Amino acid sequence: GVRSEVFNQLLSVVDSQMEDSRAPALLDVVKPLCEFAAGLPDYSRNSTSLGTKTLAIRAALLNAKEPSTLVFEQLPAACGLPPVLVRKKSSLDDTKKYVRELKKGLGELRSAYPTLLMSIEKAIVKAFELCVQHEKFRQELHSKAEDLAIHVTEPTLKAFCLRLADSKLLREAWLESVGSLVLAKPPRRWHDTDLVRFEEAIQDLVRRFLATTAITFPKGNKANKKSMRISILLPNGYEHSCVTELSDSEPLERFSKRMAELFDENPNLALSVASDAILKQLEKSNARTRT
Repeated sequence: GVRSEVFNQLLSVVDSQMEDSRAPALLDVVKPLCEFAAGLPDYSRNSTSLGTKTLAIRAALLNAKEPSTLVFEQLPAACGLPPVLVRKKSSLDDTKKYVRELKKGLGELRSAYPTLLMSIEKAIVKAFELCVQHEKFRQELHSKAEDLAIHVTEPTLKAFCLRLADSKLLREAWLESVGSLVLAKPPRRWHDTDLVRFEEAIQDLVRRFLATTAITFPKGNKANKKSMRISILLPNGYEHSCVTELSDSEPLERFSKRMAELFDENPNLALSVASDAILKQLEKSNARTRT
């Protein structure tokens, strides 16, 4: 970030309007400010979810062409202050307010990307319904994801498991890794709307993760490749589901042939009838579980 002495130098520059030979060179102040702006992640350079003054400060720094104009006109205007008049002593209150507003704006720019990463973390925690302490939920996800990654073959879900199970990455790198996978774009290049897309996508991916976990490890047993999860979502928002296992047997083969004949005869009708029958069985099972 911009060092604190830069602000002290800015105070001296504005106060002297470059008349005092002891004042720091104007470029000594402008260079670190512009380097700070140029070094911001794309997200911080593009986000519009910042304060009005912060947006104006960012625009002034990114579009700066002439140091004197930047320091004495553009940045004061961005901070909501009149331009600093050359050869006229500035008000000490105005000068301090100028530096204070500039510090505040640069601080908001500096924290924009870390705030995005924090939002990514909150979305992951919410989707998994875990505790908010980073190390604790990382440990919990690690064991679940590591076990599941061995069994799943679907590319996106497998990659998700591997990212969740990676315990070597530090917090920022891990959040960037998950964010990059979910949206196929690194968070540093996100725009404001990408966070909303991430929150929706992570919910869907976590549902798949948890559902697959339930299938792969029914009642704590080892994975059964013929396990499947059946789910029926009703228009009122309620969902009925269960995990079932298929095993090779003569009755299963006979019943499968009968079902295949029905589907060959009228696929849509057979699907509707089968769905209705499954729903009734799921509702009965859920009713027995509640009692």
